[in-house]
Amino acid sequence: MPGEPLPVWRTRVIADLQAHANQRTQIAIVTQNIGRLLGFEWGNGVLRTEPVKADYQAIGQLIREYGGPYVVWKAACRIAGQDISGNPLDYLRAALRSQKESTRQRASTGTGDFDELDYSSCQTLSAEDLS
Repeated sequence: MPGEPLPVWRTRVIADLQAHANQRTQIAIVTQNIGRLLGFEWGNGVLRTEPVKADYQAIGQLIREYGGPYVVWKAACRIAGQDISGNPLDYLRAALRSQKESTRQRASTGTGDFDELDYSSCQTLSAEDLS
């Protein structure tokens, strides 16, 4: 909600998503909150905050394409407050695409935040090996 600190708002929306397993309800929750957080395309020089049918469809497509309502909501929270020129949904879509490609690149190169170690392949030396 406007006036609510973003971390609290983010957590509240995630709790709302967890409480409603219905996909249509989750799309509605994410769409309405993104409208209040980022807004939708400009019309007559004014940024819309109330979603229309096309906005629900666009957010639903992002949810299906990029991994679910949590991924889309968290991405929207990450870009909140940025200087967005143009359609905020285009900016959100670009952020999601970049995040997906970055994740794919880390997975294909085997580099991530932490290296995975295969401890079963490590050999330990016994007392006999040391003598």
